[in-house]
Amino acid sequence: MKAVDPSLKFGPCLMTMTDGSSGSGLWMSALAADPDAPIEFIGYHPYYGAIKSTWGSYDDMATALRDCKDFMSTKSDPIRNIMDSYGRSNYELVASEWNPVSWDAPGIMQSSMANAICIVETCFSFVEDGVLAGTFWEQPQTKVGPTGAFTGMVSDMGDVLVATSEQMGYDYNNANFRIYVTKNAGDDWKIMIWGLNFDSINPVTVNLGLAPSYVTSATLKRYGKPAGGTTLTTSSGMSWAQQDVTAGLNTADFPFTMQPAEITVLVLQLAPTSKVDHDRDNDVDMDDFSWFQNCLTGPYVAQNDANCIDARLDVDSDVDQADMDKFLSCLTGPEIPADPDCPQ
Repeated sequence: MKAVDPSLKFGPCLMTMTDGSSGSGLWMSALAADPDAPIEFIGYHPYYGAIKSTWGSYDDMATALRDCKDFMSTKSDPIRNIMDSYGRSNYELVASEWNPVSWDAPGIMQSSMANAICIVETCFSFVEDGVLAGTFWEQPQTKVGPTGAFTGMVSDMGDVLVATSEQMGYDYNNANFRIYVTKNAGDDWKIMIWGLNFDSINPVTVNLGLAPSYVTSATLKRYGKPAGGTTLTTSSGMSWAQQDVTAGLNTADFPFTMQPAEITVLVLQLAPTSKVDHDRDNDVDMDDFSWFQNCLTGPYVAQNDANCIDARLDVDSDVDQADMDKFLSCLTGPEIPADPDCPQ
């Protein structure tokens, strides 16, 4: 077949992946041991049973959602271990069938918020694990929860994972929520902040901050029951709602709230701000001048105050007349946007 079409890729599909001593691991080991066997991708089926087995107990369901990420690794790690042991590389992993509540779960579970939340969590887990692709099994279009989850990801997942809640200091194994920050490649001025709340009762608020920037628009999107009262077992009446939250959003410190058993996405469209726009309000006025004056040291006197680093406009260690001249050239006045050519 490759002689006819060299672009074709070949690989096995594993149903019961464990280690190399049982189940599909035996077949995987036999293939990996044969240097003439092409293995360009490996399909596997990481069906998860914990949400189904804990259905109706919200505390246990939250734990099941929290443990989903680790479960996914228990299915991919043995494959990598076998391939590594035979020196095999240059292959991709594909979750050729997966569904967080398993394919055989009843319709109420298939359509639920628990499934919707875990679909998003699984997709981000795949990203972190380097999995190339996954196929949800089956027919998400007939199930309200999966439809909502996939609709949101198509719209706002992006294609670059910027940060995770674990990188922010929240332990995956103990926090009943997840935060993921994403963007699209080549676009540094639009970011999407995803929040997943595994708790059916309690909202979660996390204070976040971004590098200095000016918000041109901020849209908060929520997936759940529009009137509130969403639980992990909710399986009807969910939809996406959105709200313009641009006014008053302080990018340096803002609360990000995830309602119980909901998916939350904050979409931020940003613009760079000048160093001299110290209060980040998109103008350079007397408020910024007051800050700058307080940072003046004079020639050859180093300015090391963390609040004044941006005042060192000519890139030496002091804040003197040369810096003042640069500042004054950027002064615009209240509500007049800063010149984009001023120091960034």
